[in-house]
Amino acid sequence: MSSRARLVVPIGVDDLYSWLHDVANWPQFLEGLEAVEPLGYHRYRWQVTFGRRPGTCDVVVSVDPQEHRFSWRHLAGTPFDGTIRLTPVTEDRTQVDLVVDVKPLDLLDGVVDLGGRDDWMAERDLQRLRDVVAARGALRAAARGALRRDGEAV
Repeated sequence: MSSRARLVVPIGVDDLYSWLHDVANWPQFLEGLEAVEPLGYHRYRWQVTFGRRPGTCDVVVSVDPQEHRFSWRHLAGTPFDGTIRLTPVTEDRTQVDLVVDVKPLDLLDGVVDLGGRDDWMAERDLQRLRDVVAARGALRAAARGALRRDGEAV
């Protein structure tokens, strides 16, 4: 099942790129990704839950800083591939394009997939990303406000 979505989030492209560069942050917004274990040199073991059962997925993550793009490809385990591409809209807003591809593991998962159960997977992922980013922005703004009172450091 391939799912695509696009959404503008309230954060600058450089800040979002820096946050996404830490793959350990990805379970906060990618549906089905429960945990990330680094294996070395852009390789990770992901604990995933798709369909009816949990599993693992060994992936390699490719980063293209000039394109502001992150791509992952499964090497072993549960087939789970995808791409995140960032495009600046304004200084403090970024368009995020997400493509997620999850292959069914067995006949029942394939039938559920054909039924359209996960048609909106990427859209939900981006909504969660927007919520995480908005919460982080509110915390940063609150921290800046606590440091300044009438223009002076507290």
